Amino acid sequence: MKTVVSCSRRTDVPAFYSDWLVSALEAGFVWVANPFNGRRRRVSLTPESVHTLVLWSKNFGPLLRRVEAFRRYHLFFHFTINTPCEMESGLPPLDTRLEQMAEIARRFGPQRLTWRFDPIVFWRTKDGALRHNLNAFEQIASFAAKCGIRRCVIS
Repeated sequence: MKTVVSCSRRTDVPAFYSDWLVSALEAGFVWVANPFNGRRRRVSLTPESVHTLVLWSKNFGPLLRRVEAFRRYHLFFHFTINTPCEMESGLPPLDTRLEQMAEIARRFGPQRLTWRFDPIVFWRTKDGALRHNLNAFEQIASFAAKCGIRRCVIS
C-alpha cells in the first residue's frame, strides 16, 4: 500500500534542506525518528511506495530550483505566507513568496496547494503600540485567488 509522506511540519525542509531531501529521494529511503520515543524507522521514498509527498514551507525557493528531482512524485504543498513582520525577519520578501506561490500553481495546479496564514499574532511593542500581522492578508488572498487557489488554513 502506498503511503503519504509529510515533509515536514516541524522543520522547514524545502527551505533549508532541499539538497538533503533530493539525496533521500535518490537513495529511495530515509530514517525517521519518532518524536515521542526516539525509535527510528525506515521510510521508503521510492515513487512506487509514495502516494503523495506533502511539502510544508514558508519558502519554496530552494526546492523550486531542484524541482526536476520531484517529477516522479505526486506533490501537495502547504505554503505558509503571512504578512511580513519583524518576528520572521529571515524570510524572503512577500513579493518573492507570492511569485513562488504562482509558480507552484502553474507547474502543479492550484488544487495541489493550500495557503496557510498561520499564526495570527497580536503583540505590543516596547512603546506600548498594538501590532498584528494581518496587514497584507487581503493582498495575499487576492493574489492566491488569481492563481486559482481556493483554500486558506488558519490554525
